[in-house]
Amino acid sequence: MFEQAIRLAKDFNLRYEVNPTSENEISLAKLFFQYLMENGTISDDMADVLTRRMAANE
Repeated sequence: MFEQAIRLAKDFNLRYEVNPTSENEISLAKLFFQYLMENGTISDDMADVLTRRMAANE
């Protein structure tokens, strides 16, 4: 699950950030990992929703 969270964070960070930072990627990976731990799986649509929510809160 941890590796999946990191891969998703890298993919979505590159998709949404012009100049992706390690800090942002780590925050996103933590968010995805938490979701995976609670739900067991994460769809691209849900990862997209979580990414947008995180970006709106920055």
